[in-house]
Order: sequence, then structure tokens, then C-alpha cells
Amino acid sequence: MSRFEMLPVASITIDPAQVRSKRDPDAQRQLEESVKLRGVLQSIGVTEERKLIWGAGRLLAAQAAGVTEIPAVVMDKPVSEGEFLTMQMIENMARSDLSPADQWRGCVRLMEANPQWQLKDVARALSLDPSTVTKLLSPSKCIKGWQDLLINGLCGITDCYAASKMDEKGQAELLALKM
Repeated sequence: MSRFEMLPVASITIDPAQVRSKRDPDAQRQLEESVKLRGVLQSIGVTEERKLIWGAGRLLAAQAAGVTEIPAVVMDKPVSEGEFLTMQMIENMARSDLSPADQWRGCVRLMEANPQWQLKDVARALSLDPSTVTKLLSPSKCIKGWQDLLINGLCGITDCYAASKMDEKGQAELLALKM
């Protein structure tokens, strides 16, 4: 299903719509320093076409450190958008620094890429409890104000989940109290 290769860093493209939208600049700087000292220690993942699936931070650190080749797991067969997003989400959900907004947007994209899927299918693909997926997708049932708060880190998924159970008027009233 996949093979290991050393790939030229310049041959790899980063998905502009990747799941992780924000990076901790200090953590990225530390990773760059580590790559300068020791090289890239963990493989990235790419499609046959060299589109990055996972490891954007490592790839960016390698570019910044002037590394010319990077260890990569290359998929042996074409990867559908659904498979691509599933692998991205699995990689990122396992890490604690994926923001709640990125988790929400990633789950939404995963559902869009797999229109036949139900919540239980997303849960199975990500090894999560279905109730967790319900909460992660709850901002989709919220008014824009709640979504904006989540994106800006001013509320959490639990807040959006509570708001999502209300009608738009109730959500607006609760939002006004939160502000």
C-alpha cells in the first residue's frame, strides 16, 4: 500500500486546504532547530503525485533548514479525497495541539468528501466515539457568531455543542451573554 523513499523537498506540494490552519510559531521554530541539528527524524506522507498528506510542520522545517531531501511514505495507489482527508485527520487528531476549530472543519471536510458517510463512519475512521464526532460537528448547527468565536479560540466545542441545541434566537441571546 505504501513505500518509503527519500524525496527532494522541492518536489512536494502542501495542500492549501490542509486540516491544520494554525501552527504554534515557537513549536515550529523548535522543530526547525531540531531539523538543522539532526535532520528530519520522522517521515512525512505523500500521494503518488507528491501532494503532502501529513507532516507539514516537518516539511516546512526542512525547507527552512535548507534540507534538500526528506524521508517520506509514498502511497502506492491513487488516494481519493476521502482517503486523503481521513489520513490527515487521523494524523492530526492524535495530536493534542489541533485546535477545536480545525477539528470541526476537518470533520466537515471529511463528511463532504464522503457524502455516503454517517457520523458513525467518521467516528470509526478516526477511532472516536460517535458522541465525540457529534460534538465536533456541532458548530455546523450554530449561527456564524458562535463559529467565529470557536475559530478565534474564544469558546470551545462544548460551548458550541450547547448552543447548537437551541434555535437561532436562543443562540443569539446566549452569544450576547457570552460577549
